[in-house]
Amino acid sequence: ICLHSHTGSFLQVSLEMKAIVCLLVAALACIEACHVEIDNRSGYEIGWTLVFASKTEGFGLVDSGTRHTHNCNTCLPRDIYITWNNVNCMIQVNCVSKPTIEVNIYPQSGGRWMMNVRNKSYGYTSQCPMPAPKSLL
Repeated sequence: ICLHSHTGSFLQVSLEMKAIVCLLVAALACIEACHVEIDNRSGYEIGWTLVFASKTEGFGLVDSGTRHTHNCNTCLPRDIYITWNNVNCMIQVNCVSKPTIEVNIYPQSGGRWMMNVRNKSYGYTSQCPMPAPKSLL
């Protein structure tokens, strides 16, 4: 009888420990899994700023033809601003889906330029008119 009463409490503690370990593993997996990748396919260096709840969570530069991966500190939706020639183009991202943000900058007729920012995870695209590069003015 004594063995049975101790075994039950041991199993209960064991189940509680299993639940705690599972929650910790899930939290760590979520933190590790959450990131955004910026794929600069343009011929120009671009800037990026990641914003959540009006707070900047990261920023940097991505050279032409390169990729940059930024780990998000939470797996929540946020905005990413891509900057070129002092003009921003914004698109929403959700870091839990590990999105790749593809950036293209190209000329249009009449001397106008366009930045195309595409969230490849969801297929959303922002198209933003841009001024001509200063080197062409």
